[in-house]
Amino acid sequence: MARAQEKVIANLPEGTQWYRVNFSRPAYFKRRFKLRPFEARAVITVTAHEWRVQGEDLNGEVIDVVFPRETTRLQWLGDMTIKSGNLHWFTVGEGEHQVYLSADTGMIALHSRRASADIVRQIAPQLDLPSLATQEFAIEKNLASLAVVVLFFAFAMFALFDGMILNRYELLTYTLVKVGVALGVVIGFAAYFWMLRKKVPHRESLAIALLFCASLQIANIPVMKRLDQVLDKTGPKIYRYRLEENTRLRALDPGPPPLNFRRHPEYWRQFEIGSTHEFILTHGPLGLWQVDLAPLDQKYRDFYRKQKE
Repeated sequence: MARAQEKVIANLPEGTQWYRVNFSRPAYFKRRFKLRPFEARAVITVTAHEWRVQGEDLNGEVIDVVFPRETTRLQWLGDMTIKSGNLHWFTVGEGEHQVYLSADTGMIALHSRRASADIVRQIAPQLDLPSLATQEFAIEKNLASLAVVVLFFAFAMFALFDGMILNRYELLTYTLVKVGVALGVVIGFAAYFWMLRKKVPHRESLAIALLFCASLQIANIPVMKRLDQVLDKTGPKIYRYRLEENTRLRALDPGPPPLNFRRHPEYWRQFEIGSTHEFILTHGPLGLWQVDLAPLDQKYRDFYRKQKE
């Protein structure tokens, strides 16, 4: 396709105003899934009375479209959907004769906005470009993107402090957590499409939504644990367990899941098989079993301290 551009440029009269562009017809541009974000590389030339787009697609079909400047509408689209392919676009013409164009910046899509806006300024200086075309998108100036970023930091900080520092309970059952994982993905997708509707560019919407989804996954277990503890009206209870082989313990009463402390076999070898031990567990309305390991951690420290003496 680049060679087709060079061929067009080589045949242009000296002094012709021209620009390299990516070209798509409406049917191709509107595809959700495509290997390339554009149909062909082309050249747009500008004269006093017309815009002319010339090139050649991968199938060898010649592209040669002429638009009278006085009667042709030019509109800025930017990068507002996944169909944009991370490029910033503008349209020339309407209906069946409409084409989608963006500056040809090679493999560097980050320059697409500025380069495409520069072309529009040169070929249609009378067009009033929107602020998203003339300056970089500011996350803090859009309420939708700002809200999602704030939520991202909130969930990330909650996972860090409550999940790793404040909450001393360890989760024993993970059935509902799988639901939380799926819910986090759904919420991430919803945030992406919501930001698009609120005029956040596609690239920024996708990046923010992915970060937000990641924070939801990280905070999934800490949120579930804390929520189940808060909703548990009866509070923590003491349950008695019997020691079995290989550091495995089974509850004397039905309900609580078994416990296994493989990381500290030395500690549990000091007890006889069948001995009983007490643990503090919570079991809220979400159905999550959690064990308080703080007392046991203290026993581990005391045991290993004596071992070193």
